[in-house]
Amino acid sequence: MRVWNIAVLAVAGAAAVANAPRISAESVIEHDAIDVPGARHTRPMAISPTGAISGVYVTNDSRTHGFLLDLNGLTTFDVPGSVFTSAQGINPQGDVVGLHSPGSMNFRGYLLRDGVFADIEIPGAINVRPFGINAAGDIVGGYVGTDNRSHGFLLRAGEITTYDVPNSTDTTLLDINARGDVVGRYQAPAGVFHMFILSSGGDFRSIDVPGALSTGGPGSRSGLSPFGVVAGTYRDSRVRGFLFNGSDYETIDFPDSQFTIASGVNPQGHVVGWYRDAAGFDRGFLIRR
Repeated sequence: MRVWNIAVLAVAGAAAVANAPRISAESVIEHDAIDVPGARHTRPMAISPTGAISGVYVTNDSRTHGFLLDLNGLTTFDVPGSVFTSAQGINPQGDVVGLHSPGSMNFRGYLLRDGVFADIEIPGAINVRPFGINAAGDIVGGYVGTDNRSHGFLLRAGEITTYDVPNSTDTTLLDINARGDVVGRYQAPAGVFHMFILSSGGDFRSIDVPGALSTGGPGSRSGLSPFGVVAGTYRDSRVRGFLFNGSDYETIDFPDSQFTIASGVNPQGHVVGWYRDAAGFDRGFLIRR
């Protein structure tokens, strides 16, 4: 296992926020609803270049299951022997990565390829949470070690590389695009979350939505297109989704919702995520751009 401590850190302060690209006026683009029949909650997590969508849904018994929505229709699945299955990232070939649990909260990672589940394990990890996979089969995510801290990881050609932002208390990698660029989140010692892009060449850029109390908080998801467009989540007076194209931010916020999560974006610019409605149910969405 290789360890890479990210050497370049740009922590946004007041000056950085003041000079950041502006946020567009909050708006909701016309969208397609994504709701698994009979589910209490539906949460799309990622969208592939072909438009296939992976995600999770929760039934009335509070059980969490994975789903895949593609040209063949809706497929639901559970890792055998597990009471919790979450589908996270998906690549152009339809390979899905995610996490599952046999009955405790010590999550284990999996790769679903051609209908066959394979374990994703990191030596010494208490739990493993894969979140993204690209066309080359590179997998990124986070794991909790014996230090009870979250660390990012990249699994490439059978070799694991770990990632930690210096002086952070939490680092998680959330997606990887076709170029090998990675998007992730980290928590600073003061408790504030930030997002970042790490290019395949090693260039690091912190992402902080102007005026936000945090960007990419705990449990958040993110997508990264081959063109560097980031879908993510930030918090000010409430939790909202956003898109960032490298210079401009756009807020995604559904009216009358409790919060909005933007979790994935593909090369065509289509965005998936979910929002919690006034009745407390999570509703999935697809925004075609």
